[in-house]
Amino acid sequence: MEKNPKILIVSHNPLSDTQSNGKTITSLLSFCPKESLAQLYFTMDTPDFTICDRFFRISDLDILKNFFMIKKDVGTVITKEYSKKIKGEKEHLHHNFFYSFIRKLFVSKISIMTTLRDYIWKNSEYYSKSFEKWLEEINPDIIFFQSSNCCFAFEFVYEICKKKNIKVIMQTTDDYLSYKKFGLFFNLNVYKLRKCYQKLNQETILILPISKKMELYYQKHFPNQYYVAMNSVVPMEEITFTPFKNNIKILYAGNLGLNRFQVLHLLAKAIDSLNRKDIFIEIYSIEKPNQKVIDQLNFFDCCRYCGSLDKNALLKKRAESDILLHVESFDKKNRHLTQYSISTKIPELMNSNKPILAIGPKEVASIEYLKDCRCAYIIDSNRLEEITKQIKKFLSISNFQEYLVNAHHAVAENHDIKKVQSFVRKVISNYEKKKNTL
Repeated sequence: MEKNPKILIVSHNPLSDTQSNGKTITSLLSFCPKESLAQLYFTMDTPDFTICDRFFRISDLDILKNFFMIKKDVGTVITKEYSKKIKGEKEHLHHNFFYSFIRKLFVSKISIMTTLRDYIWKNSEYYSKSFEKWLEEINPDIIFFQSSNCCFAFEFVYEICKKKNIKVIMQTTDDYLSYKKFGLFFNLNVYKLRKCYQKLNQETILILPISKKMELYYQKHFPNQYYVAMNSVVPMEEITFTPFKNNIKILYAGNLGLNRFQVLHLLAKAIDSLNRKDIFIEIYSIEKPNQKVIDQLNFFDCCRYCGSLDKNALLKKRAESDILLHVESFDKKNRHLTQYSISTKIPELMNSNKPILAIGPKEVASIEYLKDCRCAYIIDSNRLEEITKQIKKFLSISNFQEYLVNAHHAVAENHDIKKVQSFVRKVISNYEKKKNTL
């Protein structure tokens, strides 16, 4: 009987049923037996134990303590029992000025802080005795690495590869490797990250980009075996469209970062100008935005920020809504940052039997993909007059059946979880066979 290879997942975020990056890994590797999976992650967040029970966390706070010689051995084994304490621990830390200040700097998009973060990690003993002990118990056969914008993560994975003599499957969900005119430190970080990526690429047997557009760019610069793997779902069997009722509910459930909240504000302004009292936008996000963002989202009566949703509540909200909304920012910097990335929630929206309204620049991968699939109504302008005009046109559509049929076909072709998992399983199996014959 063929044994299941043991997979070490390495990513910044823990496995999750709701958070975008953690959710993508969960969907890809849900075919694996629980006992064959383990994860190393780098945030203070709490993992969901749906497909995996073994976690090891090394946070920025651990590394800072080690860097300033406050704590020698870093990292913590995260159990179900301890994860319950983390929520209170994290809430307590958020009220700590020093921690909040450091976290804000480290997770910010300020390029010089990314440089500093990598420097601190590089000069700390992150490959600790506690981690080595945990890794020996796990004894992985292969690594599944969700790449990031930090060199230390690549170096960490490379070190594990060499010490354990194993290879990597790398997932790239966001583009951090293309040069952009955002300043000296930004491009310095890109230069260093490209070197780290190329180094780890030599130990990588498969790269899973989030879009075809990303694959074409990365294959040119980092040749390897590629397979496009967007977030996967179980395709719905039936296509049914329910016409809008008297009160139209528009749902946005997703990230408010990268200035997406500004597009939501603009949409609310356009709807408000129509002077219609029967349209309402509900906005949900896992991470609570600051008060300034909340005030902007709540500025018009037709729009409200409503907090966060767990997995079941999100499914219920989608079922109750009339229109599902996706937005991307129009400003130059964020257009570049999202040009190759397809949001993890896109396949879920396409698989919902609901009309999709998408607002964003046409060259961004998410908008381009929805347009190519002909499964969403696209507004690719950020001019208030044009958005207002297009919203009126969108609301006049009496039947969205064609959109739903196109979405159904695209989901079956590109997002069927069984297809993606089958390919990943095949690559891992071939690698195991090859390794066993050496």
